[in-house]
Amino acid sequence: MKLNRLSIDGLLAVQHLDVELSTPITILAGRNMAGKTSTADAIRVALTGELPRGVRTKEQQQQLINDHASAGSVAVVLDGAEYHRTFPGKDGAVPDLPALPFVLAPQRFAAIDPDARRTFLFALTKCGANSKAVKARMLELGCDEKLVDAVLPLLRSGFPETSEHAKAKARDAKAEWKGLTGETYGEKKAETWKAEAPAFDADRLSAIEEGLRGLETRIGIHTQSLGALREKARAYDADQQARGQRQAQIAKLPNLRTKLATDEEELAKWVAEVAKLEQRAGAAPRVGLVHDLRTALLGYQTLMDRTQGIVDADGAITDWADIKEVDAAEAALVAYIKEFGNSGAADDPEAALRLPEAIASRDLCTRTVANDKRDVAMAEAAAAANETAMPEVVKPDDINTVSSVLDKLKEERTGLQQERQRIAAAQTAAAQADKKTKDAAARHADVLAWLKIADTLSPSGIPAELLGAALAPFNARIAASAAATGWPVPKVEDDMSITARRPYALLSASEQFRVDVLLAEAISHLSGLRLLVVDAFDVLDIPARGELLNWLQDLADAGEIDSAVLLGTLKSIPADDGHIRAHWIDAGEISKSAQLQAA
Repeated sequence: MKLNRLSIDGLLAVQHLDVELSTPITILAGRNMAGKTSTADAIRVALTGELPRGVRTKEQQQQLINDHASAGSVAVVLDGAEYHRTFPGKDGAVPDLPALPFVLAPQRFAAIDPDARRTFLFALTKCGANSKAVKARMLELGCDEKLVDAVLPLLRSGFPETSEHAKAKARDAKAEWKGLTGETYGEKKAETWKAEAPAFDADRLSAIEEGLRGLETRIGIHTQSLGALREKARAYDADQQARGQRQAQIAKLPNLRTKLATDEEELAKWVAEVAKLEQRAGAAPRVGLVHDLRTALLGYQTLMDRTQGIVDADGAITDWADIKEVDAAEAALVAYIKEFGNSGAADDPEAALRLPEAIASRDLCTRTVANDKRDVAMAEAAAAANETAMPEVVKPDDINTVSSVLDKLKEERTGLQQERQRIAAAQTAAAQADKKTKDAAARHADVLAWLKIADTLSPSGIPAELLGAALAPFNARIAASAAATGWPVPKVEDDMSITARRPYALLSASEQFRVDVLLAEAISHLSGLRLLVVDAFDVLDIPARGELLNWLQDLADAGEIDSAVLLGTLKSIPADDGHIRAHWIDAGEISKSAQLQAA
């Protein structure tokens, strides 16, 4: 990528700087506090959005503005596109290039932590986590496929995070194991751990069940027998009690019959008396043969009163007085009147007075006779009932014998039930212990499976395999560049440490600078950015500066770098040669002086 133009106003130590970057290599030189580092900071602000020098808050951003300016701004044209930022103001858009921060600040790669360095190299060399390939490799290494499928999506956040997730799952499984067993997890212990299970006799349990079924049948039979005997005993006792009660009724039967006959005679007398009194009192209807005869006699009497006598066939008349039957008829009528009285209301006042008392006596006799008949019927029924056969006699010993057998059967059943309960409880406890053993084994298997995942994804596992593929081209590029400069060969080790004969932290400032530039160029090359911004290159001695420039010119000649901006102090500005152009910065501005002062 080519830096085309750089324009800075009022930012940090820069007053005004506007430079066309027309050559592959641009040198910006000047004295201390001239604005060189401020220029490098401004380039990074425009292209990454990262604020320099620990600035974080909006209030702190005001400190980035030059003391001689009211506002600050930077604009960088990269591959023809302008990226800018103003202070105060809103953030500007920046290119989405993950490798860009490392080529704009070479020291940055050595400053990040090893995990971030590993993740970046995976992405840079395109040797990162391909889920399909990683899954295949994990299965080859014996990982559980279900767990592999569960963690694959997490690889987007990196191998370390995914490995830690698997470790956390293993810890959870250990905690579950402890919760099941009540013991602290240990791999060797968990391998053979079994829950204590009580012994139980399954054959005895089956025999008890068979025995209980037989007992239930026998108990049922004896229960029915006992119930039948008791029912017969109750029936016999009830029959005996009823017979005793009926015998008392039977003993009264002769007297009841005599009383009934007497009361019926009395009732007949009062019925006749009431009828007689009703006729005499005129309260009764005159119906029946005797009353019809009386009516006929009255008719004859009327006829006799109107005629002289009976005329025979010859016309002779026989006088009524000479006819004897007339006297008999009159005597009968007299007898009727005496018996029934004359017809009409209240013929006989005395009979009318006696009639209510006679009716009451008749009704009382009627009720008495009805009661007598009821008592006689009941006594006769009792006599008939006592003639029937008596129920079967059940002896108490018979009931006691069956009851005793039934009690023994129930006692035997209770004993078997209690024994069955004890054996069943032991069986249940054994089943629970077996389940607990299996569950604990499953949790132990989970622990091992998750630890397998964690180990496989740990830095020494698949990441190490991938890292080897990632580091090979990266270290190869560094080695080639070191050979071109004649500098010591840096290397990124498998554990992501950086060395150059000695660990990076033990190198001098100029040695660290060399390593940083070589690393940044490898990133620039492998990412395709072909861009470098190197500040403070004056930390190198004069021969090393020449080695740096010669190397960069060779890269430019080979088309392996589009733009390199070097900021530092030189004794003199190199002449333009088509690849290098130098500018002098003085007091925050580009100076027209072609010669630098002595360093």
